[in-house]
Amino acid sequence: MSQGAFKGEIARKQALAADIAAKGPAYTAWLTPDVLDANPGQIAADQGLHPAIGCLLPVMGLYAQEPGSQAFYEEAIAAIPVGADEAEIIRCWFLWAWDHPVYGFKTPLIDTPLLAPAEAIIALIGQSRTAPIEPRLWRQARAALSAKVDETGADADIADPILSMAWGLDRTPAIAADVLNAWSGPVYMAAYRSGDWSEEDGQTYGAQHGEFSRQAMAQLGEIRQGDPEQYAQYKAIMKTLWESAPELADLYRRQQEHDVMVKQVVGAWRTEVQRGFIDCARAAKPALAVPA
Repeated sequence: MSQGAFKGEIARKQALAADIAAKGPAYTAWLTPDVLDANPGQIAADQGLHPAIGCLLPVMGLYAQEPGSQAFYEEAIAAIPVGADEAEIIRCWFLWAWDHPVYGFKTPLIDTPLLAPAEAIIALIGQSRTAPIEPRLWRQARAALSAKVDETGADADIADPILSMAWGLDRTPAIAADVLNAWSGPVYMAAYRSGDWSEEDGQTYGAQHGEFSRQAMAQLGEIRQGDPEQYAQYKAIMKTLWESAPELADLYRRQQEHDVMVKQVVGAWRTEVQRGFIDCARAAKPALAVPA
């Protein structure tokens, strides 16, 4: 029997939970932008967690850059039972994402030639819950779905999250984050294209934004990457530049309203995605001596 999450030790879980609550060294190294220059899977493994969870949680919580990030990280760690089968948490989340009634990967594939090869990948994920899957079977399943995408000229974005799932978790733990990243793109674009914000509006705004951005950076002088104070100054200058051009007032107002709407739509999706992970974690059973 594998030791499972936190290597079966309640003290490990308590120590990590305390560190995250205090924004300590493990939190900083793993769940903030610092991890972009590190190996999140290894950092999590050092805390007694599966590398797949290590790769997924920083992305799912937006690297602690949003107001709700801290609460999500704390709730996620609290939800993972000591000794749980962590690979099963990720597989559960994959299957939850496939079947979700609003955002599910399955929905855009219904009545298309892509459904059957996608379902073959989902079947392999189901089988992997009780037995290891040979790498060649994952390769064959990916090739079959990719071939259908090419054959039909379908939008590759609807297949990318499913293709990202079709790997063994132990060999390629980063797939958990890959799935989320592949999922986020279509969600964002669907929100961006909704409402009365046209492609022409976007091009006009983008060109003017670029010009104002060059002016703002010229005022700032030397650019210090990652400096929050300078970034706040940059945003203030940009706001002033837009407001000093009354002929652009309507475009700017509509863009700001559109931006708020897009953030709300994507935020609702992300909250649901986080809930799905937490529900899968809470339902996790003890680890079995079966490789991912």
